[in-house]
Amino acid sequence: MFELGAMLLLLRTTLRRAFARGVPSHELVRQLHEMGNRTLPLVLVGLGCFGAALVAHADHEAKPIVQDIAVVGPPALHLLTRELGPILVGGLAALQLGSMIAAELGTMAEGEQLEALVMTGGDPYAELVAPRLVAGVLVMPILFTAGLAMAAFCARITSTYVYGSDGAAWTDALMTSRADFVYGYAKAALFGLAIPLAGALHGMRARGGASAVGRATTAGAVSSFLAMMAIDLGAAAVAAALGAY
Repeated sequence: MFELGAMLLLLRTTLRRAFARGVPSHELVRQLHEMGNRTLPLVLVGLGCFGAALVAHADHEAKPIVQDIAVVGPPALHLLTRELGPILVGGLAALQLGSMIAAELGTMAEGEQLEALVMTGGDPYAELVAPRLVAGVLVMPILFTAGLAMAAFCARITSTYVYGSDGAAWTDALMTSRADFVYGYAKAALFGLAIPLAGALHGMRARGGASAVGRATTAGAVSSFLAMMAIDLGAAAVAAALGAY
């Protein structure tokens, strides 16, 4: 609870400073490049393997009941779009980006570069934290799109060429509505805000040598993942309250 309050305080401070001073475009572009390119291969490999494994599990568990695993394809795509896709992409990004951001800012904090930036008239919140938050919100829906497409593609290929079933069923959006896509993308964008926020929080707190940077890196990854799960729980509660389930 204390850490959640600290994250919200950091978000409020960053938004206030960013609106007052602006977000440096060069740093935003650099973060978009760094965060997107470093995480995209991990997402593609992870979601591709998951899509293939999903078909394998369907063949083992569902085939004795439904006879043809093609029946499982449309509901599986619905589940990937609404729940599993955002969670898997967010989890991989939390481990990658949460630790990366905490390490970067932790190294700067330990090297007194944050204090030097303030002394030269800069603002760590507007110039360092804000670009990472904006980049996270922009990058995560793109990563989610790539991951969802890769999972569906690998499921289709695996179903067709390994199990001899109708692979097109695994890319059939028969049971997936526009609201499901909106829900999935909304969660991905919120994850993109929470992950760099948690990483920045622990990175800017790092003091006490290289070991402190190491602890901040680990804590950034863990806190990013926990914040992501808290958002997912909150989104599920709101959706249930609105009757979206």
